[in-house]
Amino acid sequence: MKPEDITFIDFKEEKYYGPLLPSSEWRMHLDLYRGKPDCLAVVHAHPIFSTTLSILNVSIPAYHYMIAAAGGDSILCAEYATFGTKVRFNIQLK
Repeated sequence: MKPEDITFIDFKEEKYYGPLLPSSEWRMHLDLYRGKPDCLAVVHAHPIFSTTLSILNVSIPAYHYMIAAAGGDSILCAEYATFGTKVRFNIQLK
């Protein structure tokens, strides 16, 4: 991947710019940013352990000091949903 391959999304106009289509999950990121204005980043991953935690609706405990350095005692996981599902906000950020 090269910088010129990055697709930029204008969340206000819901348009994208770049040579490639955005991920099919771009609306989930938009929902998160709109629903949690203090959210500065979304980590979207599909490793088996991440998916398992999401299915179980379990947050990642602070096993590593960097979680505390980021200002929390856990990493919250989104509720499991199939792609394209509108995000529901039933978690509280600390």
